[in-house]
Amino acid sequence: MDTPGLRKRSARPVKNNPIVADEAAPPIAPAVTNGPAGDVAPWYLSTTFAVAFAVVQRIIIFFWGLYQDATMTPRFTDIDYFVFTDAARFMHLGGSPYDRETYRYTPLLAWLLLPTAHEAGFFSFGKVLFAVGDIVAGILILRILKIRQVSEANAVIYSAVWLLNPMVSTISTRGSSEGLLGAMVISFVWAVYTRRLVLGGVLAGVAVHFKIYPIIYIPTVIWSLASPEKPTKATKKNPRPARKTLVQKAIGFINRDRIVFAGTAAVSFLLLTGLMYLKYGYPFLLHTYLHHLSRIDHRHNFSPYSTLLYISSSPAVTASTSSAAPVTNPFLHFITSFIPEPSKWAFFPQLFLSGFLIPVLFAKRDVTKTMFLQTFAFVTFNKVCTAQYFMWYMVLLPFYLPSIVANIGPRGKVLGVLGVIAWVGSQTLWVREGYLLEFLGVPTFYPGLFVATILFFVVNCVCLGLLIRVA
Repeated sequence: MDTPGLRKRSARPVKNNPIVADEAAPPIAPAVTNGPAGDVAPWYLSTTFAVAFAVVQRIIIFFWGLYQDATMTPRFTDIDYFVFTDAARFMHLGGSPYDRETYRYTPLLAWLLLPTAHEAGFFSFGKVLFAVGDIVAGILILRILKIRQVSEANAVIYSAVWLLNPMVSTISTRGSSEGLLGAMVISFVWAVYTRRLVLGGVLAGVAVHFKIYPIIYIPTVIWSLASPEKPTKATKKNPRPARKTLVQKAIGFINRDRIVFAGTAAVSFLLLTGLMYLKYGYPFLLHTYLHHLSRIDHRHNFSPYSTLLYISSSPAVTASTSSAAPVTNPFLHFITSFIPEPSKWAFFPQLFLSGFLIPVLFAKRDVTKTMFLQTFAFVTFNKVCTAQYFMWYMVLLPFYLPSIVANIGPRGKVLGVLGVIAWVGSQTLWVREGYLLEFLGVPTFYPGLFVATILFFVVNCVCLGLLIRVA
């Protein structure tokens, strides 16, 4: 693949470049063919208009949120935002962010929100920061799409699923940090695409420190940075090329690009994590990382494990597992006696699928598409899944859309529309059941919420299968 912008810099071929690669080395981003990048877009499909519209959209939603908080119930501001700002206030007073119960994040997040803790500070500073983060992510999405030779008009259309999505802008302006995390992920993807592997590694390490799940992207990028295959000479006695031994394959796997990216990512992550451990000790490790191995959140949880998590957290089950206590609920005791607590094993199938199998199968074809599939699978099989987690893969969806548009026929389009309808419909069904249970106290947990949860999981699995078919 040859990119015009890179041709101006140098006429020499660049070896093992994820943007400009020879035939022997699969490119990190194959060119897409849905319009030349130089086409002049109409004003309403220009980058400037899209970014300006996104900024205005967030400003309107931000001020509506202030009005709703002041005059209505329920409040617009996300409950997590109060957790963030409380942690920042504890830090401002000389304490630890973990003095605030349920703060399960890196202290870096609380440091960023210190302006909200001052008496003359701006309480909504974090909302503005998160909204700016998701706009930065949108701008970088546009740049990456243009690197992939997508026309400006099409790039704006594809990026709209993130940049102009009211769900994304609402979640950020409510005070969720997922927009800032999206900016971190897309920043390191942009750095890798533009051949800045040291910067990409540093940004990847920061993203993993900020929230551990981006670690699944590290093997994807490393696997994609393959050296060009050198042809093996055949001899008269052996007309077929000799097969490489496992040792030769292992040695051949190591190259400069992989060492640079993996090394800088590791140093970046370990440096940040080490500094936080020196400052806050074991509570930092416990609440930021180790907590997620055993968490049993069952509220607002779309995950198929939510029913088991709910049962295992029931006081009746806790009482029934004690030899000194009577079995107050035989049904719950029966269920939990045969199925181990999901908080201890649920991440194994999730990590195998998203952290190993998908990267091995698809990383050398296209990194961003692989990252999208990984994230979709990770969220689908996660033991805790809320609407905010959908943003993890939504920020990568614009890179998948060109392939969907180019590769599916009329039948595929019908399946795609049906998939979207099923995804939205099953989610709506869950939200209805969850609202009745968690807000109105109506006992819809079984069978209503249970059936809705399983249905949503099945729909996500079917959608994942359809997406893999066009990978």
